Amino acid sequence: MARPNKIGLFYYNIDTDRYSDIRIRRLKNDFKCMGLCVYDYILNSIYRNGGVLEWDESTAFDVSEYFGLKETQVIEVVNYCCKTGLFNKELFTSERVLTSKSIQERYVYICKNAKIKYKLEERFNLLETDKKNSSTEDYSKSTEETLKSTEDLLKSSEESTQRKEKEKINNKKEIFFPDGLPESDIPDPYFNNSIDWKMLLEQFNKITGKNQPAITGRTRMQFLERLREGFTKNDILNTIKNACKDSYHKDHNLKFINLMYISEAKTMEQYANNKHG
Repeated sequence: MARPNKIGLFYYNIDTDRYSDIRIRRLKNDFKCMGLCVYDYILNSIYRNGGVLEWDESTAFDVSEYFGLKETQVIEVVNYCCKTGLFNKELFTSERVLTSKSIQERYVYICKNAKIKYKLEERFNLLETDKKNSSTEDYSKSTEETLKSTEDLLKSSEESTQRKEKEKINNKKEIFFPDGLPESDIPDPYFNNSIDWKMLLEQFNKITGKNQPAITGRTRMQFLERLREGFTKNDILNTIKNACKDSYHKDHNLKFINLMYISEAKTMEQYANNKHG
């Protein structure tokens, strides 16, 4: 008998800095290891089932039975994950499914790289919210172009660095992100629908007082996705500054703030235009 086609993934990759996500840290603080285990089990099931997981009594039982928990405990964790944005609250309420935009983005990214055919059911598809008339294939093409622009940017990073050094010498001044990011003071690469990663890293470390050594590929892709969604480079800088002013982050000495957190859509929506966090 032929093996049935699998709609989901046999494996998926995980960010090494996932535990820096403030939502994950709050989940751990409120539910301890139980919360992390339940979330990870459900996340694995989502990718195994094609980027979306139907949530019902049977699913809740599967999770609770695996870890020896009460179903009420599992449901409490799921509700918390929806509340904090780890899962999409609207789809959970209206369709009783678990997914999120970032989960679907990664699912599409993995499928494209592995050359796996995929399809997200229209009513569950969170990647089309800004383009009502576009199809999943259109988004796939856009994602591929975004990834290609990231690769091109990485290849040209050395050339860009050399050009910036020459500009510093010719202009006899250092080039940073000043307040408001006037285009006249920023090198061209930052305004050609791309990001000067070295400069962004320097500014992040300067504003936060941290020493983050590099920007991961996943984080770069998320920043480019934010630009595609309509956020600006001013918004990136404002998000960093305003997040640092947030009383919660100040009370924790900014330990939850990193560039992956800044690149998340929810973070930019919260802080880009909010001077007080």
